[in-house]
Amino acid sequence: MIKKVITIFFLLCVITPVFAGAYENALKEKKSAFLYLYTKDCGYCKKFNPVYEKLLKAHSKDCPFFKIDAMTPYGMKLMKDFRTNYVPFVVVSKNDVFIIINMRCLENYSCTEKVFNNVINK
Repeated sequence: MIKKVITIFFLLCVITPVFAGAYENALKEKKSAFLYLYTKDCGYCKKFNPVYEKLLKAHSKDCPFFKIDAMTPYGMKLMKDFRTNYVPFVVVSKNDVFIIINMRCLENYSCTEKVFNNVINK
């Protein structure tokens, strides 16, 4: 019983679900966003996760962040919209400018943050 309560609490309080259309709505409302498409088994995604968490803590006030499982229907739709078939797929956008961050840069916090700042602070 206690295990079930803890599991439900964790799912409701720790994991924030991203609903279909949330990324698009953020683009319309705030005109900027950070999108991270991943899969649970992706080794590169696991390497990027600490960088993502650090960016999220440092810059969540600057724009909305979205971490979306690419294997969900919404994630697959976004993969199709961006015409990509790999993860981690990270794009920083402001207004109508979309910058895809390459994998080499994703491994390094400073590089990823520099791209983020160049897009968001323009």
